[in-house]
Amino acid sequence: MNKLLLSCCLLLASAHMAFGQKDLPGQYNGYVKYESTPGLGLITVTCSGFGKKKQQSLKDAAAGAFYNLLFRGIPGSQQELPMIPDENEAKNNRHVRDILDGGYSAFVIENNLLGEEPRKKKKDGAKGVLTTHTMTISCEALRHYLEQNNVIRKFGY
Repeated sequence: MNKLLLSCCLLLASAHMAFGQKDLPGQYNGYVKYESTPGLGLITVTCSGFGKKKQQSLKDAAAGAFYNLLFRGIPGSQQELPMIPDENEAKNNRHVRDILDGGYSAFVIENNLLGEEPRKKKKDGAKGVLTTHTMTISCEALRHYLEQNNVIRKFGY
């Protein structure tokens, strides 16, 4: 009985690793690095994204940059601390989901493609395009949007 239970657990675990869903919504694993502060309330980052097509890769890179800015902070910048301190409470907020699902474009001042690299299908199943971008984001406008929609409190209140 114990051997049967153990073998069933191993079979399920191996099947999950082999055929499990790789790209879950809400997973932002791209590369995000602080570059500069071109002006008051602005931040420029280098970010990478992956997708089956170039447009999907751009969306992945931008969503990853905004996820880091909102919930993790960007080390070395004026935004070292996250804008939203409690990820578990706010990540399902309608306004935060809207930003991560494409509403970020209202806060992107400039987006430059640095490079793209096609990926062939390998053992890990990765096939698509890996792109790298420099993106300038208006942190001030993003903060005002979050304050107006009661996602975060105004500073000093």
